[in-house]
Amino acid sequence: MTLVILAAVTILVVGLYGIVSRESQTSASYDAVDQADLAMQSGLEHVGALLKGSLADELGVVFSVPLTPAVDEKQRPREMLVAANYDVSSKLWKYQPLASGVARPVDGDKLKMPPAQFEKLPAKDPTVGPSVEVNELEARRLPAPEPWMARVPRYWMQMTLPSEEKTPQGEEGEQEEDPNAEKLVARYSFYVEDLQSKLSLANSGIHDSDRDLPHFQPDLVDTLTPLIPNLPGIKVDPGGRWRRQPTSVWTLLRPDLEPINADALPKTVNAMHRRLTAINSKRLAFSPEMWRELLITPDPLTNWPGLDIVRLNGPEARLANGSLADPQLRALEENTTGYLKPYDELALVPHGPGFANGGERKKNLNEYLIKIGANTSQTDHQKMTDAVDEIAAHIDRHLPDFSKRAGGYPLPRSQVITQRDKHQMAYLKNLAAGMLDYADKDSYPSINVAKGGAGNENDEANIEYRGMDSFPLVNEYWQRHRFETYLGREVEVSLTDYVELWNPTNHPIKGRITCCFEYRGEFSVNSRTYPVMSSMANVVRGRPPSTTPGLSGMWFGEKVIDLQPNEIIVLAFDPVVFKLDGGALGNVAGVRYKGDNVTDGFNDERTSRYRLAFCPEGSADFTVVDLPFAPLERYEMTTSLSNRQRFNVNQPGLAYRVRDKKWAFNVGDTRAAYYIDYHQEVIDYDDGSSPWGRNFRRFDNLAGEARTYLWPDGGHNSLPCPTRIGSVLRNPDDITMRNEVNANNNVAERQKFVQRISNVGRFYSMSELGHIFDPIMWSPRNTIWSDSDMLPGDLLRYDEHADLNPEILSTDPKSNELDAHKRFCGGNSLRIGRVEHSLFRPDYRDKPDKGRPLNRGMAATSLLDLFHCGDPNALETDTQRYTGPLTRIDGHVNVNTASRETLRAVVAGRLAADPLLKKDSMDPDPDSKKPTVLLAPSRNRTEAQADIIATAIIENRPYITPAEVAEKAILSAKDEENLKKDDELPPLKANWPVFGYTKRDPNDDRRVIPEWSDAAAEELFSRLYNNSTVRSRHFQVVVTGQTVKIGREGNTRVVATRSRLFHLFVRPVRNADGTLQKQEVEITYSRPL
Repeated sequence: MTLVILAAVTILVVGLYGIVSRESQTSASYDAVDQADLAMQSGLEHVGALLKGSLADELGVVFSVPLTPAVDEKQRPREMLVAANYDVSSKLWKYQPLASGVARPVDGDKLKMPPAQFEKLPAKDPTVGPSVEVNELEARRLPAPEPWMARVPRYWMQMTLPSEEKTPQGEEGEQEEDPNAEKLVARYSFYVEDLQSKLSLANSGIHDSDRDLPHFQPDLVDTLTPLIPNLPGIKVDPGGRWRRQPTSVWTLLRPDLEPINADALPKTVNAMHRRLTAINSKRLAFSPEMWRELLITPDPLTNWPGLDIVRLNGPEARLANGSLADPQLRALEENTTGYLKPYDELALVPHGPGFANGGERKKNLNEYLIKIGANTSQTDHQKMTDAVDEIAAHIDRHLPDFSKRAGGYPLPRSQVITQRDKHQMAYLKNLAAGMLDYADKDSYPSINVAKGGAGNENDEANIEYRGMDSFPLVNEYWQRHRFETYLGREVEVSLTDYVELWNPTNHPIKGRITCCFEYRGEFSVNSRTYPVMSSMANVVRGRPPSTTPGLSGMWFGEKVIDLQPNEIIVLAFDPVVFKLDGGALGNVAGVRYKGDNVTDGFNDERTSRYRLAFCPEGSADFTVVDLPFAPLERYEMTTSLSNRQRFNVNQPGLAYRVRDKKWAFNVGDTRAAYYIDYHQEVIDYDDGSSPWGRNFRRFDNLAGEARTYLWPDGGHNSLPCPTRIGSVLRNPDDITMRNEVNANNNVAERQKFVQRISNVGRFYSMSELGHIFDPIMWSPRNTIWSDSDMLPGDLLRYDEHADLNPEILSTDPKSNELDAHKRFCGGNSLRIGRVEHSLFRPDYRDKPDKGRPLNRGMAATSLLDLFHCGDPNALETDTQRYTGPLTRIDGHVNVNTASRETLRAVVAGRLAADPLLKKDSMDPDPDSKKPTVLLAPSRNRTEAQADIIATAIIENRPYITPAEVAEKAILSAKDEENLKKDDELPPLKANWPVFGYTKRDPNDDRRVIPEWSDAAAEELFSRLYNNSTVRSRHFQVVVTGQTVKIGREGNTRVVATRSRLFHLFVRPVRNADGTLQKQEVEITYSRPL
C-alpha cells in the first residue's frame, strides 16, 4: 500500500512542478483542474496496483459483500467488492476491500463474509482521510455512473506536499502554514465493480440461424439422444463459430414466461430477443452501451422495428430509484455489458478445507488421453495403467480423505479386506479408469490386468479396477440341466448356458461375445461321481472349443451382437451333452448335480462363475468385460425322466444370499456385479426369471425388481417380460416372451440408458465427470441384514441406498462393517451437481448434523478442482489449447458477484438432458405429443425455482471455486415455505443443496419427485459451472480526484473535481510454461462523469 501511495504522490508532484513552471501563463482554476486530473490518475494507478496484487496468485477470489444497511434511501442495494487471497505461510485468508481507504477485515482460516459494518472502519494508513460521505451534501454532488446505482462508502486518499514547496497561487482565507507540516493539496477516492458479474452480450444467448428458435429445444422422444457429450452451457460446433451459449437472454428479458413455442410469445419481446442474439448483432456488441444502439436501430433481418428512444430517455422512463421503468430495458441496463476480452487462466488446485497442497497444477485429462492414444484408436495398455496410477495418486495427494468414499470396495481380491490403503487406492484407480474410458475412442474397459484376465484366470485376483465403456453386461444368467436320454446303465445329460445381455450405454454396441464354460460341481449317478470340468472326455456333443483366440480355458462358440442403447437380448450357447455311466444296468433313477457346500442339508455349489468376453467390431482381441469375483450360488438339483429340465438362475446386481439367509438387497445395477463380493442368489425360474426384459421378480420388496427410477442415480424403468414363464420346459431364449416394446427397441426405450459414454476422444468440460460410474460400497444399515423372515416394514428400502446416513455409517469402518459393506454396490455415478450422499456432503453450518463432514474433502464435486480439460472451444487441430495447462475464460460470470437476474439467466431454461423427465414418478410417461416438463412457465417471479436457486447462491457466498456452489448453496427455511405455496414447483428441502434435489416420499418408497436421470438432475449446475468463475479480470472503476485547500478554520474546501468511469482489463502475460510473467492494466472503455 505504501509503495502505491508513493507512486501516486510522485505523479502528483511531477505534475505540480509542471504547473508551477507555467504559473504565469495559466489561471488558478485551470491549474486546479489539472491537479484534480493528476489526483484521479493517481487513484487509477492505485486501483491497478490493488487489482494486480489480488490476481497475482491466480487463486484469489473476488466477491460482493452486502453493506449495512443493505439498501439506501431509494431501496437500492448497497454492496462493496472485496478480494481475498490465501496466504500459504500463515494459512489464513487475507481480505482487501476494493474501495479506497477501507480497512482490511481480520484474516481468517476460512473464506467467509467480513463482519457487519466493516466498511465503516478506515485503514490505518496516514494517507487515509475522512470518509467521502462525511459531508452528505458534498457526497451527493459527486457524480454516479448510473442513476440506479447506490453510492459505495469509501475514504479519501490524501495527497500532500511539504509546506515549504511553493504551490500554485494562494488565495485569501487560506490557513497559515506550519513550516514543519505537510500541506494537503489533493485527494482521490475510488471504488471497483465487477464487470464479470454481468452477461456479456457478445457471448450470451443462442446463436442460431432459425430466428424463431429463442430457446434450446429438448429432444422429447422424436429422436434418439445424440451421441455427443451432454454439455449444458456449451454448444459443441466443429465449425468453431459461437460455440459457447452460456446464458439465456430470453430468461433475462422475460423471467415470467418460458418460450415453449414461438407462436405463443409476445412478438415485440421475441423480436427483441432475436435482435440481441443474432449473429450480426454479436459482431456489434462491443461497447457496454451497444445494446441501446442495437435496439434503437430497426433491423429487417430479425423483424425488429426499432425502439422508441422515449422509453430510454423520456420523462417517465425511470422509476424513483433511478431504474428504467420498462422491465426488459431495465434488465439489459443493469445486468449486461459489452464485449469482454477472453483470457487464459492457469489451472491450479485451490486452497481450502479438505484440500492439500493447494496451488499446484491441476491435471489435464485430455493430455492423458493423448498420451495413451485414446483420441485416435485403442489405448496402449501399459500407458493406460500408468495414466490411471498418476490420476489416482493426484486425487490422493490433494484430497487425502476422498478415498474413504470406497467403503467396502473389495478389489484386488489378493488383498484382505482390512488392507484399507490398498483397496481405497484401487477405488481411486477405478474412478480414473472410468474417466479415461468415458472419453476414449475404443470400447474396451481399462483394467490393470491385460484383457481382463482372459489370458490367465489366476490373474483375476490382482484386478484392481474396471472402467465403464461401450460394452455389454450380463443382465441374467441361466444354467439349464437337462436329462436327455435314458440308455440303460448310461444316460445322456446336457448343460446349456443362456445369457441375457444388456447395453446400458447410449452407444450401439457391435462385435462378438462369448462366455466361459464353468461348472465346478459334479454329477452324481448312482454311486458314481463325475466332476464336470475333469470329465470332458465324456462329452459326446457340443464340447466348447479348447482354443479361442486370446482366451484361456473353455469358452463357448462366439456370438455376433448388435445392441442398441438399452436393448436386452437373450443368447443360447450350444448344449454340452455328457454320456455318463451309472454302473448297474437299468437302475439310473436320475442325475444329480451338486457341490460340496453343505447348507441346511443341501449340497449347493458355490465355486463357479460366469465370465463374459467381448471383442468390438473391427478388433481382434477378446477382453473379459464382466464377471462376479465371488462365485455364484447354484443349487444342487436332480433331473430325471419325470423331471427332465431344471434351471439355476442368477440376476447380477440384485439380490445376494446364502440359501435364504443373510440377504444383501441391492438395487439391480448390473454394473455393480463386478464388485459385489458375495454370492448371487438363485432365482426361481418361473416366478423370478424375466428373460428379454428388465429384471423383475413377482414380490414387492426391494430385491423384487430392478426399478431404475428408484436407484440413487434415478432414471426410468424399462419394461420387464409381461408374464411368468409358465413352464420349466420353456427355455429363456424363446423369443415369444419378448415384450413388444423391447422387440423393436423404440426410441423411448433407447433413451432409458443408464450409462452415458462420450467416446469422442476428449473432454469438453469437467462436468462430464458426472457420468462416471462410482462403485462406492456401503451397507445402508452398516451390519444389519435383511432376512427373509423380516416384517415388510423392516426390509431395506430404496431411499436407504439413495442417501447414505452419516448417523449410522462411519467413514472409518471396522473389519466386521467392511465385511457387510463389500456386499452392497450399484446405482451411483459421481454426483456432480446433484445432492451428494449425506455421508460425504459437507455441512457448512455452525452446528453441523451428526456424522456429516465439515469440508468438501469427500464430495464428488471436489474432483472438478483437481482436473481440467483446457479450452473447451479449441478445435480438434489445436491440440495445445485443449491439452495444455491453461483454461479459457470467455464470457464466464463471477458467481461471487453476479446479481440474482444474472444468475437466473445462467441456470434457467428447459431441461433437455432427459427427454423422458417427469414431474412425479406417478405421472404418465411423456411422449412427443404430450411432453412432461419439470416446470410450467413461471407465474410468480419471487417463487420461481430459478429465483430460489439464484437466491441460495447469493446467500451462501463467497465460494472458493465454482464447484463449491453445488454443496454450499442450500435452501433457506423461508424459501422452502415459498415453494410449498405452488404445487407446480418441484420440492426442495431447507438446509439441503438447491441443485439436483430429488424428493423421496417417506411414506411411499416407490415415489420420487421428480423422476429424472442423473444427467437431468445435474443439468442446471452444469450450466452454471461451465460458464462461471469466482474471480475476475474485467472491472469497472469510478475514480474521483479533487484539488483541495485548507481554510483558516481548518475546513477542507474543494477547488476542483474530476470523476471518470473506467473499464479495466488486467491482462495476464504468460511464460511459455503458462506461469504468470506480469500483468498489464488496459483501459478498454472510459467516459467522464
